[in-house]
Amino acid sequence: MITSLEQEVQDLTSERDEAIREKQTLEQDLLATTNRLKNKSQEAEAKASQIELLKKEKSQSEIALNKTITELRTKYSKQGKLLDTEQLEGKKAFESLEQLKREYSSQLRSINLLFGFEAESYEAIDFKKLYALLKNIAQKELPGSFPKENKDD
Repeated sequence: MITSLEQEVQDLTSERDEAIREKQTLEQDLLATTNRLKNKSQEAEAKASQIELLKKEKSQSEIALNKTITELRTKYSKQGKLLDTEQLEGKKAFESLEQLKREYSSQLRSINLLFGFEAESYEAIDFKKLYALLKNIAQKELPGSFPKENKDD
């Protein structure tokens, strides 16, 4: 019976030693798994930080782009208004010039009518001819006109 007890003690000791080794192996596996989990968790946190940083950069970039877009819209809107104003002023100047041309032609026609009613039918008044006619008349001595001054005096 002692032998069987010794055998049983030896078997139990073996089982205990095997259980201790298995426990140590499992603890090592648990430690390795825990370390891998910590590493993965740290990687996930780093990725989350990178994502947050990228989101922040993107947001700042969008803000800057929106500001630039707003500035450009304002600039081009002002330039468009300025161009509209310049075009309107140009149109007014052109209309004013056309009105002055009409007045000029009317005045020349009125002067030309002093020399005959046929000037009424003239399509255009020739300024050079009218000027020559007036110059010719001015050089003639008319009754009641002042005598010409002598340049010798």
